[in-house]
Amino acid sequence: MSVVLGIGSSHDVSAAMHFGRTTRPQLVRRERNPLRWRVTDRCRQLSGIPLVLNTSFNVHEEPIVCQPKEAAQALVDNRIDCLAIGSFWADYQPGKA
Repeated sequence: MSVVLGIGSSHDVSAAMHFGRTTRPQLVRRERNPLRWRVTDRCRQLSGIPLVLNTSFNVHEEPIVCQPKEAAQALVDNRIDCLAIGSFWADYQPGKA
């Protein structure tokens, strides 16, 4: 089921909004997904906004990312700043090992 919610003006989360100030949130319950909940809570602690923006890997004329190696290649190609898969986190810094 898909739900579209309106966003009030209390936070500037324009990167997560569609035209018309709506969004399709994914709600996270601590007891069902403790890792994702902790990540979201840490974002709340740092920014005051309990939100993690989950973007797609949409690249013109490329297929959807389906495998971790494809996501890692997007990191190496500098199409994304960092990559999180499960408990794995990586930042790509060209020239550094």
